[in-house]
Amino acid sequence: VFVAGNALLTAGGRLWFGVGTALASRYTTASLASWLALIIFAALNSDSAVRLKRVIFVGACSTLLIASYQRMAFKSDHDVAYSRLVAGLALRAHVYDPEITKVVYPFP
Repeated sequence: VFVAGNALLTAGGRLWFGVGTALASRYTTASLASWLALIIFAALNSDSAVRLKRVIFVGACSTLLIASYQRMAFKSDHDVAYSRLVAGLALRAHVYDPEITKVVYPFP
């Protein structure tokens, strides 16, 4: 409950920055750990072979679904990465031009 609540509150707190920010991959680690804990808990507490097979099937399908989206983690938009680097350099030099810094600091 703590891990799931933490993930929900983190995403809810970031929601006013936008749905894309709230669902960013850096905030999904806690929710993935929560799902893994629930699957392990269900597998350890299954009382029949049929229920254990269902839990293993759901866990395997979930793992395949998550793994299929992991390939997207290695694709990056070079323009966005460059814009972030330039914005970071501008902030370091105390240049607060909203056109430059909006990629890392959306609400000046």
